[in-house]
Amino acid sequence: MPSSFLKNRYFIALQMLWCLLGLWFCGGVDVVFGLPGAATENASASIVFFVLTALALAGVHFFARRYVGSSEKFFANLPGLVFRLDQHGKIEFASDHGLHWIGASLSDNVRDHIIDHDTLTSLRLQAVDAKGSIQVVELPVTTNLGESLWVRIQMRALPPFSNDCQIDCIVWDITELVIERNLRRESEERLQVLEKLTNEALFLHDGGQCVDTNNAAERMFGYNREELLTLNAADIIAPEAISLVMANIRSGYDKPYEAIARCKDGREFPCEINGRNVVVQDKTLRLTSFTDISDRKFSEEQIRFQANHDALTSLPNRYLFMDRLTLCD
Repeated sequence: MPSSFLKNRYFIALQMLWCLLGLWFCGGVDVVFGLPGAATENASASIVFFVLTALALAGVHFFARRYVGSSEKFFANLPGLVFRLDQHGKIEFASDHGLHWIGASLSDNVRDHIIDHDTLTSLRLQAVDAKGSIQVVELPVTTNLGESLWVRIQMRALPPFSNDCQIDCIVWDITELVIERNLRRESEERLQVLEKLTNEALFLHDGGQCVDTNNAAERMFGYNREELLTLNAADIIAPEAISLVMANIRSGYDKPYEAIARCKDGREFPCEINGRNVVVQDKTLRLTSFTDISDRKFSEEQIRFQANHDALTSLPNRYLFMDRLTLCD
């Protein structure tokens, strides 16, 4: 992004002015025009000074242009659009890759292709107010080629910080990132909906120590999430069933089985446990589901009672009598 004094026409004008000054101060004008009193004997030192200074300026200009050319090549190959915008919205520099990307040329106005005037004005004010700090914003845009994209714009004001100062801008194409982020957010929202609808308590644990859980576990056991993350298997399993549960955890048993669970208030209820080992971030953990089977157990007990008792009197029937008689034999 070269500044104006590095451009060739300004440098040539500066060198010509310097040569004219040297010609004047060294008495060259008097010699050229044959004026009387031309002094040439004492002008040698001044001539050497002006010549060396001119050569030094030429050297500085050469290396500065070489440095700027390298910078331009670097910016031209960046994957995004790099440009400097003046107070009038004109482009002073823009990367070749970025110009091709938006279908513009250096003579065009960037805001006519990707950023509307109101948005650009707002971004300029943010950059100026930040006084040199980089401002970042993400916007949906439409390029000159008709493509709908999402871009991330980084803007930085150059001193002196005023409303008409220059702004350095970098525009990155983040369309794929935004699409992936939206898909991930939609997936998370669907998982949250499913999590709210399920009645199974899920625990991700390491040898019985809880690592993660879901909302259903909070409803089932009466603990909040922070409390559940500090518990282990012995805190939510009844003492008479803890040996069976721990044995299944250690052996990696992956078939459903029944046990007795215990809530925060001490209430115990029958549950069906189903667990299996999973690998999370190269670490083997166990994912366990708890299903409250209290209603099922109650229904089974009702069916069993009705099968062995009279429907009207609730007295034991002959099937129960014969069963007991068989046991006596």
